[in-house]
Amino acid sequence: MKKLIVGIVVIVAIVIAAAPFVSGLMMEKMLAGQKESYAQRYGNQPFYPKVEIASYQRGYLSSQIEWAITLPDYEVFAEMGPIVISETAQHGLTGVTTQASLTKNSWYNDFINEKLAGNDPFAFTGEYSLFSGATGRFVTEAFDLPIEDGVILQVKAGQLTCNTDSSLKKIKTSANFAGFAMADILNVEGIALESDTTAISGMIMAGTGLFSMDSISINNPDNDKRVSFDGVKVSSNVDYDAAQDRLSIATNYRADHIVADKNDVKDAHLGFAVNNLDATGVNDFYQVYSELLAAAMEDMGAVQHDPQQAQMLLMQKLESARMRLASEFEKLLKKDLEIKISDVQVVLPEGKVTGDLAIGLKKDMSFAGFMVLLQQPQAVVDIFSFESNARVAKELVPAQEQLVNPFMPAMQSGVFEADGEQLVHHAQIKDDKLLLNGKEFLFENL
Repeated sequence: MKKLIVGIVVIVAIVIAAAPFVSGLMMEKMLAGQKESYAQRYGNQPFYPKVEIASYQRGYLSSQIEWAITLPDYEVFAEMGPIVISETAQHGLTGVTTQASLTKNSWYNDFINEKLAGNDPFAFTGEYSLFSGATGRFVTEAFDLPIEDGVILQVKAGQLTCNTDSSLKKIKTSANFAGFAMADILNVEGIALESDTTAISGMIMAGTGLFSMDSISINNPDNDKRVSFDGVKVSSNVDYDAAQDRLSIATNYRADHIVADKNDVKDAHLGFAVNNLDATGVNDFYQVYSELLAAAMEDMGAVQHDPQQAQMLLMQKLESARMRLASEFEKLLKKDLEIKISDVQVVLPEGKVTGDLAIGLKKDMSFAGFMVLLQQPQAVVDIFSFESNARVAKELVPAQEQLVNPFMPAMQSGVFEADGEQLVHHAQIKDDKLLLNGKEFLFENL
């Protein structure tokens, strides 16, 4: 029994002693795998940084790693060498902790020394687990950044955390930033960000996101005009249906209070969604768009010191790009594609405005297919699904007669109808008819 206990103790001691070496070895393999996954997914995509491990010196208790990140598509406008990130990794029992630095870049050192008096407020740390991927953190202390003419940008403290699995497919991000201010001109407070996404392709990430800001105010000292937003929230959701290869994207905007000069708006919100997008078509469109933009930037960079030639070249590129992008966009015009504007609300001192709108395709379409509407406008009921609603306080509409009365022979109702102290609107395509406020729109009278 005693020998068994001694044997177990020896084995445990060996395992503990070997753990840092194993952690370092596993981390090296994981980073190499992540770099390869990144290269496969984004290596051929324009505007994505190129990531390389320039140096890797693995020791028993620690490793020294040097990353080189290049931005080739921007080098035509600025002579930028690789961004060098040096990372020191401490090997643990079940993972590795790291500290990263940008001090091997002259531009970074110049910024810290010249703008921040040599005080570096930034910290980059990471954790690589042998079992659950990696976590990276960027933390900044508060600092003052000189702008010009004695103006100081006061940057407050903040933190960004990013979690990913070993394949870089699933990414979670959270950030909190106290804000920044510049004299009496600009003040931003309470910025937060949350996202949880999964890579569908090199171009498409599905998942949820939330951006919020407690307040932002912008003042013009020359004319005493002010714009401010309080309680800003922007939430998004990207849903991917693998069986149908369809993508639905929804974004909701909200502000508790908006002041623009003398205009005062409360409880403003708006939802915007594009549903049932052909995911392959979206990917192809973005790919072509990126390639065209990258090619245009390369050509523009060659003539950037000749404004006249640059403008001429830009016009040529835009015309060529327009034709190609139109062809790619046409692939998105599939049955059940839908655009929705929902939950519209604005509360003004004079009253409230609410509304929503949805328009979709009943069948696959092409640009040429829409031309039939010029000769047969009634075909709109065969091509589109449609519904819209609105409610507006009368006090907000000075020329009500133009809205409540028909202004063409096909209309049996105005765009709006009076309902007490409000104007209301409802239109829809139903039973192969276009109805406006419950009355049929008479295409034969057009």
